Amino acid sequence: SRYNLSEPLVSNSFRSGKPLSYLSDQHILILGDGDFSFSESISSVWGDGRNLVTTSFPERSVVEKQYPTAANSISTMLAKGVRVLHAVDATKLAMTASLSGMVFDRIVFNFPHTGSDNIQRNSKLVLDFFANVGGFLHKDGQVHVTLFKRQFDAWNVLEACKQTQLTLVAEIPFRATFYPGYSSKNNTADKTVGGESITYVLIATAKSSPLTSPAPTEGNASNNSNNGQEELKGDAEPPDDSPMKKRRV
Repeated sequence: SRYNLSEPLVSNSFRSGKPLSYLSDQHILILGDGDFSFSESISSVWGDGRNLVTTSFPERSVVEKQYPTAANSISTMLAKGVRVLHAVDATKLAMTASLSGMVFDRIVFNFPHTGSDNIQRNSKLVLDFFANVGGFLHKDGQVHVTLFKRQFDAWNVLEACKQTQLTLVAEIPFRATFYPGYSSKNNTADKTVGGESITYVLIATAKSSPLTSPAPTEGNASNNSNNGQEELKGDAEPPDDSPMKKRRV
């Protein structure tokens, strides 16, 4: 078996086929959320969204131009206290100043994609994401990456896990209907897109750190169906009493 069903929450979800739960007392980071419909779905059941950070790869103006519903989703989440960041490169999290000092219980990346059907580029996207995520993961945290099943082997995801000290512990069927209002934005030109979707649950094999020190930079790696280059600016630092600012050990 390529996974180890040892963690109770993961085991129960895997055996029952139920969706993974995202709770308001968990510190959650969502990456590359296209039109922000996934994040809005999660936050819609929370009275207080301060424990949720959600991001897009493009700048806000680009997101709102590309996705007509995004502006409303962003406004709704901001009103709940959700932290919404733009121009965040999932492969260079350590260089995103607005995430400096934060750790999360769940880091979620649904359908990462470079916007190209090039297998090598998409494989590198996943590998670079995995290599950067460890320093932002709570010691008992999980990485949830959702892919089409055929992409897992085509993009050498298991090998990427091994290279970055992450362990695959479960594979859970992903259904958009689990998350009311969510609409996946996929690159339909890629022949690996389509078919069964799986959320792969990963935990850190050993405590790791980001590859580089936090500092503003420019990114050129894409996620979801977005591509091109965006300057990684991020927002201002969160207040000192924000729950997202408290490093947990």
